[in-house]
Amino acid sequence: YLALSDALGHGVLTAKQREIIALTVAQANECHYCLSAHTLMGKGAGLSADAIRLAREGKAESVLDNAVAL
Repeated sequence: YLALSDALGHGVLTAKQREIIALTVAQANECHYCLSAHTLMGKGAGLSADAIRLAREGKAESVLDNAVAL
């Protein structure tokens, strides 16, 4: 996970987009620990409460971020 996270950190995805993906995956995996951690990190990356809720549903506010969430 740490190697993947490091690789994604050097890619073209924004911090918000990385957290959208993490929240979507955490919800799909039903990992409460990951949801808690990525909710906090998502807030730190600038995601609003609505954006976090949408990410947990596999959606996002913008067209580009929505494509990332899928």
